[in-house]
Amino acid sequence: MCGGLTASPPLSEQEENSKDKEAEEKKRKEEEEKSKKRKASLKRLFALALPEWFNLTLAMIALLLNSATTLVVPLVLGAVVGALDPSSGDNAMTQLNQSVVFLVILFAVGSVFAFIRAWLFTLVGQRIVARLRTSLFDAVISQEVAFFDKVFFLFFQIMLAFIFVYFFNLKDANGRNHQPPDL
Repeated sequence: MCGGLTASPPLSEQEENSKDKEAEEKKRKEEEEKSKKRKASLKRLFALALPEWFNLTLAMIALLLNSATTLVVPLVLGAVVGALDPSSGDNAMTQLNQSVVFLVILFAVGSVFAFIRAWLFTLVGQRIVARLRTSLFDAVISQEVAFFDKVFFLFFQIMLAFIFVYFFNLKDANGRNHQPPDL
């Protein structure tokens, strides 16, 4: 041996294969974790809706009250029909008037609760969509410049292909070529 330098022995094929397998396994695990993060789930949906819990609770209460008023309507209509029965006695007209007034009030209250429910659910939905759009915008803005180079290049290629097909390869149903429109 000259100068005290020793050469390291070459790696055997088994060692190289095991390193390749470890690298592939690591890459596969990273891809699995990325795909887990991207999957839609109820947990992610509830996490998006969590800041709106108060409005959602109010909307659910309004929904329950609207449904309750809707369920009471057949009972009141039964009272109206009962008041129309000739054997109901002398106070039939008073009972009919009271039932109709109560029915009008019931519909008015139900309409108010339906309005509150629809308004709150729409408000919550719009706020969730706004948060989603903001997070998407932040994710796009935080990308490196190379990302935009790739995206722009792909977009440019697609547009060129579209223009080429549209202007230079127009055919009708019979396969005849047509001239491009004059611009």
